[in-house]
Amino acid sequence: AMNGGGAMGMGGAGNQPIQGAGGNACVLMVRGLVEGHTKPIHLANLFAVYANVERVKVLFHKRDQALVQVENMQQGTNAKTNLNGCDLFGKKIMVDFFRTQGQQSSFIPPPQQGGAGGEQLTQDFTDQSYRRHKPDKALRAFTPSNTVHVANCPDGTSEQNIRDFFVGCGDILGVRSFHEKGHQWAVTFGSVNTAVETVAVKGGSVLGGRPVRLGFSSSAVGGGFGGA
Repeated sequence: AMNGGGAMGMGGAGNQPIQGAGGNACVLMVRGLVEGHTKPIHLANLFAVYANVERVKVLFHKRDQALVQVENMQQGTNAKTNLNGCDLFGKKIMVDFFRTQGQQSSFIPPPQQGGAGGEQLTQDFTDQSYRRHKPDKALRAFTPSNTVHVANCPDGTSEQNIRDFFVGCGDILGVRSFHEKGHQWAVTFGSVNTAVETVAVKGGSVLGGRPVRLGFSSSAVGGGFGGA
């Protein structure tokens, strides 16, 4: 079950997900990105909260837009419901299903080496670390809040380890452990925007030799929910 909160709708009833021929992948269009700052990895980290991200492509001629390919339609719907209308790096992003014209493929082509000016606008994320949503084990994915859920931490992770991990991400209002061995934590930031940016920037980063999984929690630690 997921708690999809008041996301803004962009399309009407006819704006349905696109599935590529021979596969179940769903491609989403993301608009409103901060040009030159928002990278494919940031979108992969954020969308990984709700879907298994396969590829991300920032558009060459419209750097404020990107395509995000996820594993299936249900995951795409989850991501759209929760992320449409949220702020990322100071701008409100709009998430919609990508609709193709004619016989155009709905899949994002594989990334090519190099890219414009050496910049990689398309990245592949089909490795295991981004495939956290399994058919036989549904994850509870909450709508963005000011509390980040931290999972897959190594044995013995301390509160100070967590605070050090998030240094530079913004004011921390509270930290709480959910596991006796320190595998899971909740960290409450001063605002929802700060938490969203933290997930985008720090998702998949290594703590004690293990890539952490970041999501959002339904309850704050050490204070009330922060505003935008």
